Amino acid sequence: MKDIFYDRPANWFDYLQKLVKIAVPTEADKEEFSEIKATRDVLVHGHGIANAHYVDKAGRAARVQSGQPLDVTEPYHQASWELICRLTREIGDGMAAKAP
Repeated sequence: MKDIFYDRPANWFDYLQKLVKIAVPTEADKEEFSEIKATRDVLVHGHGIANAHYVDKAGRAARVQSGQPLDVTEPYHQASWELICRLTREIGDGMAAKAP
């Protein structure tokens, strides 16, 4: 179980879907969430400078190239917060609908 949390975020959703059989986010939401997680990793571990891991993890949603600083603007922060809240709500609602 611990290994799944070190995996790519897209795989988190696949694991959750297999485990509890609920709908998972759209591919676009998975990509956006993956970029948010990759940004978090760069801010915590990379001093705010994107690297190859960021580009790989963020995939098509990458906002910068390796070696460039990652800015977290207010609109980006707000959109990230809204996506995370929506995904949490959708997953929670899916779980609640499955409850006996």
